[in-house]
Amino acid sequence: MEKYCLALVVMSFVVAAVYGQDTQGFISIDCGNTNSFVDDATKLTYTSDDQYIDTGVNANIASNYKSTISLVTLFSLRSFPSGDRNCYNLKPVVRNITYLIRVGFFHGNYDSHFSQQSKKPILFDLYIGISKWKTVNITDAGYIFMYEAVTVALGEVLYVCLVNTGQGTPFISFLETRQMKSPLYPYVTATQFGDLYGRGDVGGSKYTRYPSDKYDRIWYPLMIDEWTNISTPQRVNSDLGESLSELPSTVLQTAVIPSKSAPNSSNIYFNWTQQDGLIPPIGFNLYFAEVKQLPMGGKREFDIYYNGKLLYQQVNPKYLMANTIYTAKPQNMPIDLNRYSITLNATSNSTEPALLNALEIYSILPVDTKMVDPADNDVMLTIKAAYKLNKGWTGDPCAPAKYPWVGVGCDYNGNYSKIIALNLSNSGLTGSVSPSLSKLQNLKIL
Repeated sequence: MEKYCLALVVMSFVVAAVYGQDTQGFISIDCGNTNSFVDDATKLTYTSDDQYIDTGVNANIASNYKSTISLVTLFSLRSFPSGDRNCYNLKPVVRNITYLIRVGFFHGNYDSHFSQQSKKPILFDLYIGISKWKTVNITDAGYIFMYEAVTVALGEVLYVCLVNTGQGTPFISFLETRQMKSPLYPYVTATQFGDLYGRGDVGGSKYTRYPSDKYDRIWYPLMIDEWTNISTPQRVNSDLGESLSELPSTVLQTAVIPSKSAPNSSNIYFNWTQQDGLIPPIGFNLYFAEVKQLPMGGKREFDIYYNGKLLYQQVNPKYLMANTIYTAKPQNMPIDLNRYSITLNATSNSTEPALLNALEIYSILPVDTKMVDPADNDVMLTIKAAYKLNKGWTGDPCAPAKYPWVGVGCDYNGNYSKIIALNLSNSGLTGSVSPSLSKLQNLKIL
């Protein structure tokens, strides 16, 4: 049997208190702000985005929207009225290490777009590196749209790019990266990344994040009518035994069992539908810890099913000890169209109903590995700096193939794309020719 684990929560908007501790591997960016500051609510230091991007226009939300929010990181934003693709260069990061990326968008009617009679939504694409992440659909000036992904860094820089698709001006309010341990999400690899569908503190009643969660994962309270919550005041250990989670104890101290009014008072069942009509493979983590001291002879044991398929047998949560069941590889098989389900069925040997403490669900998306040759990339960055070019040169010079740098032609055959043409006319160049040009080994047209 393969190991599996689950998680649920629809991503939307979250505000949670965070307090300072070691933030090595954290990058916290307040887009459109020209100063660094320590956020009063989170105690995390947010920096200006000037050091991560050299395109775009700073803006502030309309004054009447400031009174509706408390997060300072939402007061400003950076918009991108020019250029097809604008990328944040996030560094330093460590090659082959897993990172959580979180982005937030709060329009706040900064450009009066939503004052117009039509009030058309704003749509643009979001990329991690050269891989499409999702289409952002801004439908309301007063709503916070927030998304998370977990990805492996393929180099010393992570690119997060906003692509103009002709349906409104792209913008961004904040951008965060958090370095993580690779074993936490074994289905996230160099060839596929996870787009967070949901993360839930099952049976919990409040939001939990950093520093309780040292990776700053945000845990949303999750409860439905067919569940009964149970809890313990005792600390649950998630750093030993079979757990890979390193979850906050507060998340694991709450759990649910089926309510007596549920169709089956021994089993836990839930389902969800994928948005936008997509049917991607799914990766999930399920977290368990027994929070009840069972009587002599008592036993809690259950099997885990995904879309009716048995995935894991005889799960026995240990008292005050966390256990993680996770997908070793992405799972397909939607029940019908875009509907998915997970069921925890108590076994015939169990005297107690099934139990669940927390879960995460990710849509698994492919990583486009057709990057520019690293040597060519280094040369282009040197040329950009030497000539002080401001041509919207951000992200990968060649990819995605629809959005190469202005004036750059590429050959996409082979493992890496290679630069074969470079047009620097009308760039206002003066002085001597940069010797770096000779290092573009495949250059045919200049």
